[in-house]
Amino acid sequence: MKFGGQGHANRTLDLESVKDGGPDLTGADAPITYWGATANGYTGHDQDRTEAVEYNVGQPKLSTESPLYVDNGGAQIPVDGSGAALVFHLHGAVGHRDEVVHVPAPTS
Repeated sequence: MKFGGQGHANRTLDLESVKDGGPDLTGADAPITYWGATANGYTGHDQDRTEAVEYNVGQPKLSTESPLYVDNGGAQIPVDGSGAALVFHLHGAVGHRDEVVHVPAPTS
């Protein structure tokens, strides 16, 4: 799978450019547009590609204190905010390694 997108001023953002330093996404306002795709190893072209998603790295709708948590059955992860979270289970069974979790807004 590969990921890509655009950062400020239409700069191309892909995993290779991030690895090499990439654009500065540390400010309070750092909007990007990204997509994910699977590449065909024979043709070198995208096999499948998601729609583009807009995201502001400097103002996330959801955040956690840590990027990794121990996934013991029934574990709870404290989050700030609400929205959809993409969760990867690093040692999950085949077909159960990722899921989208919808985090509701807190009730007062």
